[in-house]
Amino acid sequence: MKKFFAFSLAEALITLLIVSLIALASVPVITKKRRNIETQNHGMFACYWDGNNLKSIYKVNGITRSGTTKFDGTEGRWGCVFTPPSNAKNFVVTIVGGGGGGAAGYTKSYKKTFTPGTTVHNINATGTYDAIIVGGGGGGGGSQGGCSDPDCGGGGSSAAVAGFKSSTFNKGDSLSFIIGAGGSENNGKRDYGDRGGESKIVLTRSGAVIDIVKAGGGGGGYGRGNGGSESPKYRAMRHITRVTLSDSSIDHVKDNNFVSESEVGASNNLFSQSGGEAYINSSYVNGSKIKGNGARRGRYNNPTYCRRGSENSYCQNWTLRYTNYKSYFGIDQNSGAGGRGDRDGGSGPVRGTDGVGVLKWNQGYGGQGGKAGKVLQLPFAQLPPNTIVFPGKGGQGGRPTSGATSGMFDTHEDDGKVGQASYIKNYSQVAGGERTDGLNPNNESSYNESSAGGNAKGGHGELANISPTDKPYGGAGAMTYRAENGYVDNGTVNGHTRPMFNNGVAISDFKNLVGAGAGGGGGGASGTTAGNGGSGSSGIVFIQW
Repeated sequence: MKKFFAFSLAEALITLLIVSLIALASVPVITKKRRNIETQNHGMFACYWDGNNLKSIYKVNGITRSGTTKFDGTEGRWGCVFTPPSNAKNFVVTIVGGGGGGAAGYTKSYKKTFTPGTTVHNINATGTYDAIIVGGGGGGGGSQGGCSDPDCGGGGSSAAVAGFKSSTFNKGDSLSFIIGAGGSENNGKRDYGDRGGESKIVLTRSGAVIDIVKAGGGGGGYGRGNGGSESPKYRAMRHITRVTLSDSSIDHVKDNNFVSESEVGASNNLFSQSGGEAYINSSYVNGSKIKGNGARRGRYNNPTYCRRGSENSYCQNWTLRYTNYKSYFGIDQNSGAGGRGDRDGGSGPVRGTDGVGVLKWNQGYGGQGGKAGKVLQLPFAQLPPNTIVFPGKGGQGGRPTSGATSGMFDTHEDDGKVGQASYIKNYSQVAGGERTDGLNPNNESSYNESSAGGNAKGGHGELANISPTDKPYGGAGAMTYRAENGYVDNGTVNGHTRPMFNNGVAISDFKNLVGAGAGGGGGGASGTTAGNGGSGSSGIVFIQW
């Protein structure tokens, strides 16, 4: 019978220990050989546009050198010639299309005019606004039959004027403009004309309703009395006001010349009701106010009684004719003027002129950032000498459009431009980033943000999807900073272009290839200045081995 021999447990353990020691001793040798392999012919190659300069750069074993560029007549464009180093194998090629340009910023001046009645304006952009309101003018006073000095009807007084400049309101607030009508005349009656209606602006904020500006209507014109024995109901006053409007505030200077008490009952000093009073709520607006003028009855047989637009020593309407209000807000100087009184029973009185309101503001819009180019990665065991590659240029950023009007924003210069495709000759193209359409103030989705009288930031460009672990933005939007965009302080109204490699180097390894094909940042706006959109970053053909 055949016998079998086996190791004892102790012998087996001793054998296993010897094998383990031999394997452990071999590790340094294997590691040393691996390191040597990695340092042999290891390198990278990049071909991309730096502005209008085509860059062809090698970096092999830490040494950087320039490559060759050429114009390919068949393709009709410039490219780089890639020749692999000897013995280099196993290439990874990353191709990125050029980034799309960001849209330009946009500014627009707005003006809304309000007539008698109530109109609500909703604030759609936080910022500063200017406004003016005028009350309704007083109606002319009436007489009955013929009249002799001093019994003719007096002209109506002018309304008050009030307004604000560079006052801040928030998106979501609303301003109600309640505008007064002119007072009715009293034709054929020995009585005063009617007072004009009050105008006012009411702010609604977070449910609170606040009167912020008021401009009272003008007083009714003096009605013919009984042979001059009836004393005027209001103290006589001649009120001349000169007003100027500067960029920073509404300034006014008043020269009040009151008629003495002894003159009140004199035959040539019969006056209409007082002009309108004004009110400003300084807790909410920076404004100014002007009291309406009292209207003096004209002398016997004087043809220039208080009529709309007239100006003489006996009849004074409100004072837009002395001011820059008229040109700045574009208001008729006769708004809120008192109506002419009845001269002799034949030339009847006139109703007061209606009040008016105007709201003005400049609104800036920030453009959206550009779209990123597409990305393709290909492995090659080998690449032949003189391989020609074509990186796509980034699309130009939009430029502000002058004279654009609402509804015409689809093909203006404020559009960003499409990025150019990238490819290896005789291979499929990799598309560039899509263009960013110019913004439309009537479409909130077309712009990054909006601000009235302030700064509107541009949007950031998209980043090409090269590295899933590193996700900063592409081109930085206008007036954004490192904390917002991840890499740069950009305090200008112009969008930014993302650099190709981190830290601005000409070539680096794959993990620092961040800006390739990134979209440009959107342009912003400040006041009346609109900025350019940032151009998209160049596409690239990047080869590592």
